[in-house]
Amino acid sequence: MAPDWEKAAKKMKGVAKFAAVDCTLRKNEVLCKRYGITGYPTIQMFQPAELTDTDLQAVRNGSSIPKKRPERYKYNSQRDSEALISYVKSKIRNYAIPLNPTNFKSFINSSTPKLLLLQNTDSKSIPLSIKALSRDLFGRVDVGVATKSTLSLWSELDLSVPKDDKKLIFINPNGENKVFSGKLDIKRIKQFVKAQLAGPDPAKQEL
Repeated sequence: MAPDWEKAAKKMKGVAKFAAVDCTLRKNEVLCKRYGITGYPTIQMFQPAELTDTDLQAVRNGSSIPKKRPERYKYNSQRDSEALISYVKSKIRNYAIPLNPTNFKSFINSSTPKLLLLQNTDSKSIPLSIKALSRDLFGRVDVGVATKSTLSLWSELDLSVPKDDKKLIFINPNGENKVFSGKLDIKRIKQFVKAQLAGPDPAKQEL
């Protein structure tokens, strides 16, 4: 299954990390025993523990994202790349805020930096890259996703309807916005956000 494993790893780059351990090697005996490996190939997934409102306040007060014991799952389904990718996608936690006409203004007017995805569609589906980013930016940048239900409010940001159905915007605490251009690639978005956060001391703005 090595080719499928490598294919899945490439497709999920930036969202999830894939690793392989050779349990027949003596140097890996302790590790493999610790995780109960008795047959090959064995696939296990480690999912970061869920973050809470208490964690959110701690990060906003200057703490790092809390380190918690990850949840562990043993994978027993199909071994092809598409099945592996589908499984990983199902485990990605989402901290992005679904926006509607009721909470849109309060999100925009909050005093924290914001990353806003406008989707010119009725679908409430959130892109995988945005879900993954919502954890990486947890507590430091609020991530919101708006659908056509908030279309009438977009003009307040002086924004036009997205031509490609999606528009990603960074909004600083002063209400100034900067539109992201290009494909919603997680690495490029992180670089974009880092550049917007950069200020007088960029060295302090590590994502």
